[in-house]
Order: sequence, then structure tokens, then C-alpha cells
Amino acid sequence: MSTRPNKVVLEVDRGLIEKNLMIEEPQHAFATPNEELERLFPLPEHPSKIIHLKPGICVKARATSGEKVFLNLCTSEFIPQAKDVSEIELAKILNSEDPSSFRVPMSLGEGRFEKDKSGKQCQVFDIAVHPKTLQKLEHSELFRQFLLTASMEGIQNKYNAKLQIGDVTILNKRKSLGTPKSQRIRVDSPTTPTGPLISEICPAQANDLKPRPKVPKYKIRGEPAKGKLQKMVAELNLPDVSSAEELTLDVGEDRILMQAHKTNYKLDVYLPHLIEQDKVTAQFNKDSKILLLNMPVKRVLTVGH
Repeated sequence: MSTRPNKVVLEVDRGLIEKNLMIEEPQHAFATPNEELERLFPLPEHPSKIIHLKPGICVKARATSGEKVFLNLCTSEFIPQAKDVSEIELAKILNSEDPSSFRVPMSLGEGRFEKDKSGKQCQVFDIAVHPKTLQKLEHSELFRQFLLTASMEGIQNKYNAKLQIGDVTILNKRKSLGTPKSQRIRVDSPTTPTGPLISEICPAQANDLKPRPKVPKYKIRGEPAKGKLQKMVAELNLPDVSSAEELTLDVGEDRILMQAHKTNYKLDVYLPHLIEQDKVTAQFNKDSKILLLNMPVKRVLTVGH
């Protein structure tokens, strides 16, 4: 790893991103391949393969809401290698009339949640590139800025994630947050003259045959606002739900799991403090479409920074 400072300011022209990334519309990453998977999801006409990602570099960023987001920059030999250019050549290409002549093949995995070192749930995205592409990032400041910006723009475009594309921090002592998930990729013929060289394809889990669940908007606050914490209150906004009978709710000691099968809502979120499960109350307001949870706190967790 380079000894350069690990605080990076990204200043690459965002208008170049879509022209320079070799990715397509989002599909899904998955945990492990198996024969049943292949039976349920026949391979398409294009050749494809399952790749297992090797952790490389972990980057901490921020969502526009201020929450931490982690990017696992991983490697796979099956991802095509980016063209090997010098910083001077790259600068000339990016400032030329045809910046798309330099493209970076990568595979962007769907976001998931992992716990950071403080135990807080944070969103994580796995990004796969060729090993030599990652090596280039470690030794070239311009390429580092370009690739990190490209990755974040790609995630925003594919998954509608709201990221602060500005200061990011490379975590020198961590290669990834959580275990990177395997992905299925499509590999086009080397003779293909135009278009993406690699893209994510086929959903890989049986439940992906169903529409993807909708995550409702929600707020969780502590009461009272000042003094010793007595309870947590969660408000879930469910505009498409007609009655409480449509909802399935399971509140654990440190977790809320809510599903509305008819309207395809699903929320799975961890709580910052332990609660009294048997004292939790829930009310659904048919007029405001708000599900209100009152959760008395059993123990306040303290986490060192």
C-alpha cells in the first residue's frame, strides 16, 4: 500500500463517468453458487461466470444524509484489466474530445448492511476490478481519484444511492467491511468492438423472482430528548397500506423486522439500544398511514469512538 495520506479529495469531472465505466443496469450479487441456482436461472446466450471477490481496499464515504457508507474495492482475475496508461496520458485522455477512449471495467454489487467497529449498521457496496487495476489505484493519485469517483457515480446511478462525492477516507488497516459477496458476470467476446465488456446479469436467489421489496421511509428517535433515555419511538411511513392486518411485525431485543406482503414493503433495521420486547406497543393510523412503535429501553449501549 502506498504511504501517501489516506484522505482523498475527489475532483474528477463527473461528466466523464458514464462514458468511461463498463457497466450496465443493476442486477444482484449473491452468496454462493449451486446446481439448484443454475436450474432456476438458466444461463443467457452470452457466456457468463460466477466470480468470487478478493478483498482489496476499504473506503469510508458518506451518504448525503451524513451516514457512513463503505466501499469494498475488491479484485477478480475475471474482470478485464483497464488500459495501462501513465498519469500524463490519463490526464490528456480525460481532457480530450473523446475521454471515452479510456474505460474501466468493473462490477458493482448491490448494497447490503454490515456492522462497523462500533456495532452500528452501515451500508456497504462491493466493487470488483482487475487486480492490476487496483494496483494502479495504489500508486497513481490521479487514477485513484478517477476510479473512486467513477465507482461512487456508478453506485449512485445503478442503485439510486445518495452519496457525498467529495472527501473519502481509505482505511489502511482494513481490506473490507464484512465478507464481499460473489457475483455472476457476463463476459462478452474479446472481438466485440463496442459496448460494455462486462456486466452483471441474472438474479441469483429464488426470491429474486419476486419484485424487490420496497424499504419504507422511517424515523427512530429517543425520548425524552434530554436526560436519561426512557424509550425509543419509531415511525414507519406506509402510504400504500390500508390496515394493520396487512402488516407482519417482529420486534427483537435490538431489531425491527416489518413486512407488508400485499404492498411489498419490508424493513429490517437494527436498534442502537436494547429494548424491553414484552413492553413494545404498535399502532397503525389509517389516516396518516403511519405505523408507530413505542419501545421502552432496557439498557443503553455505550460505544467508544
